Amino acid sequence: MSVYIFLLVWAAAVHCTSQMQRANPVSVPHPGCTFYLKNPFGFLNGSHHVTVPATICEGSQDFLLPDNFNVSLVYADTEILNFNIVRVIVKDNYTPLPHLPHLRYFMLNGRGRLNTPRFPLNGLLIYNKNYIIHLELDLVNMSGLNKADFNGFIRLKYLVLTRCKITALGKDIFEELGIIADTPALSGIFPHLEYVTIAFNDIEQLDWAFLSPISRHLKVLNLENNNFRSVTSTADSNSPIFLESIESLDLSNNKLSTLPRFIYENLNPRSLTYFGFTSGYREQQFCENYDGCTCCELYTFTMWYRSNVPELSNSRIRLTCRGRDDTVHSGSFSPECGPADPPTRIPISGTPDPTRPQPTGQTDYETTAEPGSQGNCQKTEPLIVSVVSLCLMQLILF
Repeated sequence: MSVYIFLLVWAAAVHCTSQMQRANPVSVPHPGCTFYLKNPFGFLNGSHHVTVPATICEGSQDFLLPDNFNVSLVYADTEILNFNIVRVIVKDNYTPLPHLPHLRYFMLNGRGRLNTPRFPLNGLLIYNKNYIIHLELDLVNMSGLNKADFNGFIRLKYLVLTRCKITALGKDIFEELGIIADTPALSGIFPHLEYVTIAFNDIEQLDWAFLSPISRHLKVLNLENNNFRSVTSTADSNSPIFLESIESLDLSNNKLSTLPRFIYENLNPRSLTYFGFTSGYREQQFCENYDGCTCCELYTFTMWYRSNVPELSNSRIRLTCRGRDDTVHSGSFSPECGPADPPTRIPISGTPDPTRPQPTGQTDYETTAEPGSQGNCQKTEPLIVSVVSLCLMQLILF
């Protein structure tokens, strides 16, 4: 019996090892590329690791399209196409990737200085963008980023753009996610972006209205290290923003001198678990004159947070004030900032989506009973009376 078990374990180990090895014979588009039946490295996509058929390209040699990279030789079963720490140069006469029915993950982690031509994101993936769910670009020249770059990425859930020479982020940047010019029948699908990281770029001004098309499902938004100096909002009732699913928002290491109310008043305090607003820049540390500093710039956010987030919440709020990395769970403000205690409730200003079923009852963070009213006590009184009556009936009968 023990021999039989040993043989089973040995066979399983051999099978797993063979799965991790190169799938030969398989043609590859470049000598630095290898096709694996299972991605041997795996990567974290949101909350889970992905190990699926992958074509991984790496090495010190430049990948030139079309000179030394034959797109027609990318294996049809590829689900992950990963250019791992390489320099990819796409020339004007490039050929788009062919239709790869299983391609879901496209990653390009560049190397060296960004002196390569602008990367033709939409053009290279023109036959596959409808099915991409994970798009990750690092050290890739995406200067002049515009809404046409994301046209037709209707299933995109995970987007990372780091160190991509982005200097502007238009308010309409995500407006064409659900539009496919050459396939009108598939157009109009509402975007399902859940994880967005746009970081380590040089975007001095930002219109918060860029979130309007994607705010419904967004869970993680990372905008750290973008050199923001000004964040405004032109959102209105026709393009409302309410981050109802948001779990993490990171605006750390920018150069903002204030925390605009429209940023935090459109967050859902019930889902929020992390808010980062720390900075090594004095512009975002508030109170540059530390002597007698009151940090009043953070007062309204702190009062909003204390009013809307339960005291025992697991949320982590990190702010930089007086050069310290503080939280808003405790701490006091000078009298000139405002009352020491937070108001009873601060209503959320986000406009609910009219197409979603709305709750019939009130939520804790939207309203509260007026001072002096019995509020929820009126709801519990009939229950208490019923319990007492039941106890009396039992005493009488028994």
